[in-house]
Amino acid sequence: MNVEGQKQYKEAIDAFKEGLKTDPVNSGLYSGLAECYVDTNEYDIAIMYSKMALDNAVSKEEKLIATGIIAYAYSMNEDYNSAIGYHKELLEEDSKNRDNFFNYIISCYYFFWSIWRQRINTRKVNYVNFFF
Repeated sequence: MNVEGQKQYKEAIDAFKEGLKTDPVNSGLYSGLAECYVDTNEYDIAIMYSKMALDNAVSKEEKLIATGIIAYAYSMNEDYNSAIGYHKELLEEDSKNRDNFFNYIISCYYFFWSIWRQRINTRKVNYVNFFF
């Protein structure tokens, strides 16, 4: 990300935080912060603000948005087990999007498997000893 892009995200983050001073239970402000942190690859902070958005959500839509951001941030942070858990919550809450979420969950499993396989291959672990 270039310097100008970083500056714009910093300004947006500051604006969301300023808004939270006057409305500390606004789920949309927390989600906005979370999205800024996702876009700047700060996934742990994004997860934290998304969970705050989820805690303060008053509508189904706010809950779905916050849950989706959490699932995405966990995926990008390569914590696929956590991501899958939140995607399952999305499936339960929003059945209209089952196909999209199902495909995303499959991709999480695929990425988890490919990373695991790479780590095994680089360590030269004997598969028989690894499983038994």
